[in-house]
Amino acid sequence: MSDNTIGSEYHAKLLSIFKADAARTMLKKNNPSLTDDELFKLTSDDNLEATLANRDLVSEADVKLINKSAEKAADPYAYDDEHNSGNINQSDAAVYIRPEFYKRIM
Repeated sequence: MSDNTIGSEYHAKLLSIFKADAARTMLKKNNPSLTDDELFKLTSDDNLEATLANRDLVSEADVKLINKSAEKAADPYAYDDEHNSGNINQSDAAVYIRPEFYKRIM
């Protein structure tokens, strides 16, 4: 017997959120003088990719670490390669998801 599993339709957005969070952490480490407002502006949806491409702010190694961290954090919400099941099961429902999403699993 196996659990029903499902992926989140919000995986791409979650990946973006986790990437921005990891980028803020790295930016603060590399540039301690940046304020919270500046960090959030640099990592907004409109500015994140440009910020990650700016080698004065983050190195190429930093960007690889940011991407790897974000992918690892978002992985539980992903669909499998065939896009027909994911990694969230009924046991996870109490932690990961809203009631509407739980109904889709059941």
